[in-house]
Amino acid sequence: MNKDLLEESLVYNLKKLYKISAPSGFEQPMVKYLKNELDKINIPYEIDIMGNIFVKIAGKKDGPKVMTIAHTDQIGFVVKSIENNGFLRIQNLGMFSPEMCFGRKVIINGEHIGVIGKRSAHLKNEEEEIEWSELYIDVGANNEAEVLELNINIGDPITFVGELGFLGKSKCVYGHPLDDRVGVAIFLTLIKDIKVSKGELIFTFSTQEELGYRGAQVAAYNINPDCAVVVDTIPAGDTPDIDTKKELPIWLGKGPAFTLMGGNIHEGYIAHPQLKDLFIKTSKKNNIPYQLVTRLGPSSNDATYLHLTREGIPSGSITIPRRYSHSPVEVMNLSDLTNTALLLKNVLYECSKIAEYKFIDF
Repeated sequence: MNKDLLEESLVYNLKKLYKISAPSGFEQPMVKYLKNELDKINIPYEIDIMGNIFVKIAGKKDGPKVMTIAHTDQIGFVVKSIENNGFLRIQNLGMFSPEMCFGRKVIINGEHIGVIGKRSAHLKNEEEEIEWSELYIDVGANNEAEVLELNINIGDPITFVGELGFLGKSKCVYGHPLDDRVGVAIFLTLIKDIKVSKGELIFTFSTQEELGYRGAQVAAYNINPDCAVVVDTIPAGDTPDIDTKKELPIWLGKGPAFTLMGGNIHEGYIAHPQLKDLFIKTSKKNNIPYQLVTRLGPSSNDATYLHLTREGIPSGSITIPRRYSHSPVEVMNLSDLTNTALLLKNVLYECSKIAEYKFIDF
């Protein structure tokens, strides 16, 4: 598949995926969609008790067991309580700011539209920060009974309503949720004709990443791979309010970012040196642009727990830069998505040829 056809396939899959409402813990609509897509192309798969999906592709000879993983969930909310006057109180699913939620359109149970409200700015000190407890959802109901008639109950899932489009004539695509629908789109595009040298390749669609990488923990213990390659997104630092050199040296349009260090001292990971070298060598060999990133902060990805599973799994991340992370509208460059897909295809092939993963060569 040439680069233009690859890009076309990625956009096609992304347009299908972004419409699906699947916040953490409520990934059933996404799992159902992926099941149907895999059935169409007659690829066998397994689904575990957490909703993780495994697609196993065997090579011609014995070799390593290589896992690549992308998460199917998105940030969102659940209904926390129902007011007597018909407004819904909410609890967030995942890490994001309540300040970006006011006035946003949401969908409850993938069916009912609502609008997030708060006390008017005309009645509030502008310097006060918004708290989650101040937010509520207006579904047009006058009382609790009308809410219940809509079959909306406590614990029901909620996500932002988004659209997918391009900014001007650029390669910048906007939408919600791009995290990590882009990883899932890459998997659906590559899975049809991926080549494996030896061993076994396992495409893993994980759940509950936004709540602490929960699905990945179960998946990694189940599969027990020889190595793991995470495909996810990462905040970009190329906006006017960020110093790219001092804070976040990540740009849109400069290729996938290899997260050499991610998370914080209590929850994070350092890329395995063998995978780090393989990512760089494979990028150079195939003339694919890339960025090297070290990032300490409150967030990471599935590699956080993959590398600590069982006796330890060599893990690394290929991440796609995005602006306005964990917001109702994220932005990324389509060329980064395409280059990530090209790189992943070659990286997985190279991984399948490695006889043994080591921390150091003696």
